[in-house]
Parts: sequence; C-alpha cells; structure tokens
Amino acid sequence: MDNSFQEIIDQLSEEVSTKGTSLCIGTFDGVHRGHQKLFKELVKISKSNNLLSVVLVFELRPREIINPSLSRPYIIPFEERIQNIKSQKVDKTIKINFDNNIRNISAKKFLEILKNKINLTSLVVSEDTKIGNDQKNGNDLKKTCEELKISFNSIKMSLDDKKICFFFKCLNTYF
Repeated sequence: MDNSFQEIIDQLSEEVSTKGTSLCIGTFDGVHRGHQKLFKELVKISKSNNLLSVVLVFELRPREIINPSLSRPYIIPFEERIQNIKSQKVDKTIKINFDNNIRNISAKKFLEILKNKINLTSLVVSEDTKIGNDQKNGNDLKKTCEELKISFNSIKMSLDDKKICFFFKCLNTYF
C-alpha cells in the first residue's frame, strides 16, 4: 500500500534532521536532457549549500488525475524513471501519489508543509513548472518562495531542450 503525502514527508523529515533540502518536483517522464539539466542544477545547489538533494516524483501526471481526458501513454515505465533519476546523483528520489489531499493544496501551503517538515531551503524548477491548486508558476511562484524564505531557481530550457520536450509529448518516443 502506498503511503500518503503526509506520511512520506513525515518519514523524510526524520532523515533530514537539521540539514536543509533542495527540491525538484514533477513527473519526469523520459528523463530527457531538460530534466537532466534540472537535476544537475539541483545537485550543484545542494552541494554548494550543504543541502540534501530531493526529487519528488509523481507516478501519474497530476493533470490526468484532474482531467482523465488529458491522459496519454508514458514514454518509459515508472520504475525506469526512478532509476534514471537516481543515476543523476541526487540524494533522495521519492514517489508521491497525486491525490485529493495534494490536489486541494495551494502552492503556498504545499511549500509551507515542505519547509516545515523537511526544511525546504531551495526549489529548483523549469520555467513552465506549475505548483498547487492555484497553478503558481514563474514570478508568482518566485514571490511565494520569497515570502517563505525559500531560494527559487527557475531553469530556462534551451531551444534544443524545448524541442526534445515537444517531441516527447507529440511522439511518445524515448530519444
């Protein structure tokens, strides 16, 4: 049986103790070059600030839980995604199930939980990442992080990274 978001965060909080965390969150289907760029930055920030690098991975895309008509095949199986992420030298890779508890949380509340439970110090996201039921991204997400005293790191994808993401989405093929 899968643990709830709260149970997973509680378990992680015991491991983190006083050390802060740097975090990426997403589905990361394919673990393509754009994702690898995020993980590389996550590890770099974590090492330079003596933080634990953590990747929270949704097994299923949140948008397809909210709207099943948006469902599409995955590029690679979930366990392969996890292995590919672990190969990027992150400290922790944790499966999170998107459910109604997470679905109904605002970006600010979600980040507050992570800050209080796992000492979230740094958030590393791509420029198009959206968090919370209020779908905060970009400058809005940055402002929320600033309010919570969380370092915000938005990684701009290069044109090549965006092309790869586009091909993944259109072709459902692993490159």
